[in-house]
Order: sequence, then structure tokens, then C-alpha cells
Amino acid sequence: MAERGRQPDTYLNPEAVLTDPRVAAWAQLAHAYHRIARLMEQALDADSLTLAQFEVLVRLHLDGAISQSVLAARLLVTKGNISGLLNRMAKANLVRRQADRADRRAHKLIMTSHGRKLFARTFPKHIELIHKIMQPLKTAELKSFHAAMLKLPPGATTCRQ
Repeated sequence: MAERGRQPDTYLNPEAVLTDPRVAAWAQLAHAYHRIARLMEQALDADSLTLAQFEVLVRLHLDGAISQSVLAARLLVTKGNISGLLNRMAKANLVRRQADRADRRAHKLIMTSHGRKLFARTFPKHIELIHKIMQPLKTAELKSFHAAMLKLPPGATTCRQ
């Protein structure tokens, strides 16, 4: 939605875009996310993990055994997108699919012993990196930032299957 007094075609002017505080904040947030994600990817490279694989291990650690559709929804991706990732992770012996006792048609995803060991080795390093990245911010700034992020619209609760 255009800011009051600004017409949408005004944004074709680069200076108008750069002076819009919402666009500037969005650009800074997106740029920071990409820089931080790259740092995290580089840290995970040493353990031959991708950020996507690590996120799956985190979700399984936090949620326990869950279905592929629940995992996809939690990661805000489609079941189709996660299917190939899970196949590669199963081949690497990080996760396995187990028949759901309550619904024989469904499967639950479970971390293997190898996946749990890899998670136990990488997660503390991940937390340490988060602390290092966020270290320049004071506690009050972190709380303010967190509160501001909570005001943004929520992410998709389900994705197209």
C-alpha cells in the first residue's frame, strides 16, 4: 500500500524507494538475514550439513517424531520441497521414516543415532554463532527488536501441497 501522499508510480524513482522507511527497513532486514544465513551455512560446511538439513534436525529435536506434512508446515515449505531433502537426509543416515502406529498410512520422521550425534555436535556451535552475531546489540535493543518483529504479519501457517 502506498504511503499517504505517494502514488505507487512514485516508487519507480530510486530515490523515493530509498527514502521510504518501510522499504529501507525491509531491505536492511533482508540483507542482514542473507548475511547471517551465509555465516551459518559456512559454519555448517565443516560438518557437511546444509542450513536446510540443520533446520530439519532442529525441528525434530524440538518436536520429536513428526509427519512430513507437519515438518513442511513448520519450515514454511511444501511437502514436495521437503521430500527430496528428506530422501537425501535418509540416505545420509540422519533421519528415518517410521510407520505411525496411530495411522498406518502415515509415517513419522525420526532422527537417527547418527543424526542425534551430529545435532549434538553442531547445535552448540550454532548457538555460539548466534551469540557472536547478536553480541553488538544491548539487551534492551534485542528486546525491542524482538517486540518489533512480533508486530509483523505472521508467516503462512500452511503451504500449498
